Amino acid sequence: VARMIFFADELSALSALHSELTEDIIKQAMQDLSMEYDTDATHKVFEFDSTVSRNSGCILVGESACGKTSLLKLYCKCRELLKGSSGEKCDVVTLYPKSFARWMLYGYYEGKDW
Repeated sequence: VARMIFFADELSALSALHSELTEDIIKQAMQDLSMEYDTDATHKVFEFDSTVSRNSGCILVGESACGKTSLLKLYCKCRELLKGSSGEKCDVVTLYPKSFARWMLYGYYEGKDW
C-alpha cells in the first residue's frame, strides 16, 4: 500500500509553509495526537516537509508498522496548526499500486537514462 498526500493549496504555498515549520509546532502536534516527543520523529517530519515542498507529490512506501501513517498524521497536524483558524484540512489518499500501471506511478521514460 502506498500513501500519497495532497493539499488543496498550490505548491508555492507549500514552500512558504516549509520555512514556518518549527520544532515547537511539531511538539504541539505530537501533544495533540497523544504522541511521545521524539527527536528522530521531529527530524523525519522536517525531512518529509522538505521533500514535499520540493516535489509535486510524495509516495511513502515501507514495511508494516514502520511509521508511515504516524508520519502522515503528524505532518498533517503540523500543517493544520500552521494554517491556524482557516480550518483547511490535509487530505491523505491511500492508493493500491497494483491497480495502476507502473508508468502511472513512476512516470514514463525512454532509454536507460532518467
